[in-house]
Amino acid sequence: MKKRYYGLDIAKGISVLGMILSHSFMGTAAKWKSSILFSLVAKIPTGLLYTLMIPICLFSQMGSLFSLISAVCVTLSFMEISKKGFRVVWRYILMKMVFGFLLRGIEIFWNQWTVDWDFFEKGKMQWPVVTIPFSSHTLDCIGFIGWFIPLLVYILRLIPYVADYRIQVGILYVFSLGLTLVSRDIASAGRIAEDYCHDNGLFFCAYLFSKVGSGPFQLPQILPFGLTGAAIAILLHSTSSLRPLLVFSLLSAISNGLVGVLLLLRVDDLVSEVFESFKPEGFMLLLLGMQTLLLLLFFRLFDDPARPRTRRLAALRRTVFLRRLNALSLSSFVLEPFLSKKVFTLFQLPPLFGPGIDYDKELCLWSWPVVALYSLTVTLVAVLLARLWEAAGFRFSMEYQLSAIMKWLFDIQYDKVNFKKNIYGPVEELQEEINREQHRSDDLVVEY
Repeated sequence: MKKRYYGLDIAKGISVLGMILSHSFMGTAAKWKSSILFSLVAKIPTGLLYTLMIPICLFSQMGSLFSLISAVCVTLSFMEISKKGFRVVWRYILMKMVFGFLLRGIEIFWNQWTVDWDFFEKGKMQWPVVTIPFSSHTLDCIGFIGWFIPLLVYILRLIPYVADYRIQVGILYVFSLGLTLVSRDIASAGRIAEDYCHDNGLFFCAYLFSKVGSGPFQLPQILPFGLTGAAIAILLHSTSSLRPLLVFSLLSAISNGLVGVLLLLRVDDLVSEVFESFKPEGFMLLLLGMQTLLLLLFFRLFDDPARPRTRRLAALRRTVFLRRLNALSLSSFVLEPFLSKKVFTLFQLPPLFGPGIDYDKELCLWSWPVVALYSLTVTLVAVLLARLWEAAGFRFSMEYQLSAIMKWLFDIQYDKVNFKKNIYGPVEELQEEINREQHRSDDLVVEY
């Protein structure tokens, strides 16, 4: 990678934090039933509800933010790798395809082991039967973006008429906007293709098409985030100033906002549809615009050379825990249901708050402050466990398992295993820059 952007590490840490915060109730307690969530929403005072609605909607879509960030990271990495020639490029893309399957495979296996086959709850120990989900979720999207975006960028950069990086950025943005507008039709076609393949015994093809038309993070709705991430990465790679990124972020946010609002005017019940498996296209455009501006803010806070180094250093020191969560992003995603389940069981003890959900009537029995306390407790426990796990070198984490498999297959090391460099490296590097600058100033004073 040409340059390490610290803002990306912070953004990924926040997306992991938001995932834990939102999944703890909606995923574990409510079991993804929006009716239970709406029964809770009815208990929140109207004024507070309107204040919380935007954060709630944003936190419920951390998978799209992580997909956006992943696209930026993988494209920045690929831009350097692509200089090594055709054979290296195709080996990299093949490796990313395998990596995508491993991401989802590890998550499926350990989720079944820790949640569906809880040893103490079942009262027996056995090798779990792993169910393959015919639907798309966050890790499916990240895995797909990991190889499709580099392939698309590589093909795009081979075309002589679009050699200018600004044209490439424009094409990716238009592609992103257009794909969002037809995403519902593509998802419908995906469901039809899945049913056809399933009825004719083409089960692997049915599995692939299920990622297009089923699940809470369907590829046609998330791929535009990957395309925008690629555009951001090309800007970062091609320019040394954040000004072009500022212009792109503002223009794309305004364009997405205008088109998104027009599309939302045609939605009958926005609140209900936002929590359906297929979100309104206008909502996704608004979300993409906000996330693009959010990334711009992170780059400004942590990577902008125009911002004083001392302020950037102070910000980096305050966000060590976010980089720690980033280093454990896969483990956090895999183990969050297990952690949330245990905390939920603890909160339901009679001396505390009692039963939280009536699943037959699909009602939330807790008051909203208790739900907030539960979600916050899960998040704080996750942050604490990450700190304790660091003392053990993150051994046996999903990142270590993934690294071992990738090293065996391709003889490469998964970069997140170098956790000390990822967590503390930004502070050390910026501190060294400040020290060198101070030494130069001291030398000038002595010479004078």
